[in-house]
Amino acid sequence: MALNIRNMRKWVKALRSGEYQQTTGALKNSVGFCCLGVACDISKVGRWDSYNCYTTDSDGDWGTLPVEVCSWLGIKSKNPSLRSGHGRKAASILNDDDGASFAQIADAIERTWPQIRLKRAATKKKATNKGER
Repeated sequence: MALNIRNMRKWVKALRSGEYQQTTGALKNSVGFCCLGVACDISKVGRWDSYNCYTTDSDGDWGTLPVEVCSWLGIKSKNPSLRSGHGRKAASILNDDDGASFAQIADAIERTWPQIRLKRAATKKKATNKGER
């Protein structure tokens, strides 16, 4: 399965956007979303049922990514192992047990798949040069 760089960037952007409140223990609950729940929500490949389970044509889950969301991202794991500051950890562990913020999880996603990183330094330099004119 080929990594979908465009959709992975959408996930990272959504995690950093501030539009999602973070929660633990479920993809989604009355408080907000976990990092995997954000991926489900932006993928639009399924729907949230009345029990906050993300369901697709062939899968549904409360705690890990449905197969269709994995395909949308271009990853194999329903709970991907991410490079954190302390080795590799499952996304749900970073979110639920380690208390990592969405921004920290977004950083871990980019460390795991560096090809999805946007060229931030070049963008900042370009903006600085425009301001000097």
